[in-house]
Amino acid sequence: IILLGIYFYYTQKENILTQQENELTAISDYKSRQIELWIEERIKHANSILQNKHRVNQIVSYLNNPGPSEQKDNITEWFNYLSELFDYKNITLHDINYEPLISLKPNEEIDNEEIARIRNKEPVNEVKISELHQHNSGSPIYLSIFIPIKYQAKGNAEQTAILTFFIDVQTFIFPTLLEIPTRYNTMESLIAQKKEDYILFLSELKFKHQTALKFKIPLTDKNIIAVQASEGKEDI
Repeated sequence: IILLGIYFYYTQKENILTQQENELTAISDYKSRQIELWIEERIKHANSILQNKHRVNQIVSYLNNPGPSEQKDNITEWFNYLSELFDYKNITLHDINYEPLISLKPNEEIDNEEIARIRNKEPVNEVKISELHQHNSGSPIYLSIFIPIKYQAKGNAEQTAILTFFIDVQTFIFPTLLEIPTRYNTMESLIAQKKEDYILFLSELKFKHQTALKFKIPLTDKNIIAVQASEGKEDI
């Protein structure tokens, strides 16, 4: 009887652990899919702007004749409409050097470090998404969407302006990560990025504040789950 009891205990324990692991995996997959769909929707919206000939022609007309004008007023009004509709925290039209031409919030511009990252990569020839970034250490954390606007400048030289949407990740991504079912109140979802010799936490940690884009762990610390995950280990 004792042996049967011990066998039953360990069998039940294994079944419960397996069930909980499956539930946690399902929650994690659901959160990932929610964020993926949310980003896909933003990309679809950005691509739809490229297909909007009226808006593109309006921007090109301004680019060929920059300065105060009815076109600039119309573009600014459109930016305000998009900002309210999609909860963009800022919308800016940049020239090829990422200098702002029209911006809803000129004081909240894309930071130089992010510009350097973009320039070091291939040119923006299609809709792209930035890495998470801050304008300064105390500002919100943004995800930016870059939309290339190609046009013929004076002298028939082809130029590319960049329409940039700034998204505050606190509007959806971070709250989605922090949303945990009551029965798993110790569970934590996070986003981390593998750098050259360390892991950078991109999101806030549940039990450690002010960590997003600041908290780092060396890759040599193999006991940390984030390090293990960065090396491709699953079912940790």
